[in-house]
Amino acid sequence: ISILVAIGASRFALAPPATSANPTASVEGLPSAEASSSSAIDDLTPTAAPEAELVISLAPLDSDSVSDAEQFQIKLSETLATSPSTYFARTEMVKLAAEPSPEHLEEVMPDSAILVAFETGSDDLVYVYVLTPASAPSLLSLDGMVSPQQVIAPSGSAIYAAKSGDMSLAAQITVMTLEIERGDEATATQRLITAQALPSDVPLEKSVQNQAILTFMQGHLLAERGDLTGALQAYSQTLRLVDGFALAHNNRGNVYMQLGDTATALAEYDAALGTQPDLQVARYNHVIALWLGGDLPAAYAEADQLAASIPDASWTLNLRGVIAAEQG
Repeated sequence: ISILVAIGASRFALAPPATSANPTASVEGLPSAEASSSSAIDDLTPTAAPEAELVISLAPLDSDSVSDAEQFQIKLSETLATSPSTYFARTEMVKLAAEPSPEHLEEVMPDSAILVAFETGSDDLVYVYVLTPASAPSLLSLDGMVSPQQVIAPSGSAIYAAKSGDMSLAAQITVMTLEIERGDEATATQRLITAQALPSDVPLEKSVQNQAILTFMQGHLLAERGDLTGALQAYSQTLRLVDGFALAHNNRGNVYMQLGDTATALAEYDAALGTQPDLQVARYNHVIALWLGGDLPAAYAEADQLAASIPDASWTLNLRGVIAAEQG
């Protein structure tokens, strides 16, 4: 499951048209590695402790990954200490109540800021999953803002690490996720540059997946800076690296919504659902796009289907009710 952040409807003004760019892994719009260095993170002064304790739960999913989780815990503690917004976070080793597959980890998510789960793959690599607490789409009011939902974290996409290898990349992505969640995009941007420069110790095809996750997160940071052209390039590059990265389709759809291109946004949400049919955020966003595009009957029909398929979720009933009221 992922962090979900509303994009304000006030940002749906038509922006200047996107320009083409070379499909490289590094996307323009963020500082270059030459202009920034990891010391920019290391020299930061911790901010005041947050009101709520920040706990990162570490959960080995099999006995073979226990030592990997312990190794990651050491690296993560070192990395947390370099961030002003995560300095006070602590880690804890947990045993999940059940033994779910990676696709269903959110169903046993502990009460913590982030869950990091570890699994030993058949290729003898460590699969690291970074999840945040389940966040249902926003509840709407009759006179409130209507907006699609933005996904920050890579959700069920595994970060690959070598067995007994370096856990720096997974630690950097974990801390970056927490920084973005806490609104510290400046430090997260510096951390992204640091993570992109890390050497890889996994096979090339797995390294490509790791790069896709970094590029996906780069897309969010660029969108937050108002660089919608750069965000589109980043999400498109993510999909070049890993075809079928559903969350990249979802977020690219959100950028098209901001550009006022509802038809293309709907196609992106459809593409996300074609890859991951149960991706709730894309189903929600598809309804919102129909609504904002002026097709209230179609939006209500889809919202009604959502309420029927997920009857225990308050957001589906709320969405259907608000659209019904909008129809009069």
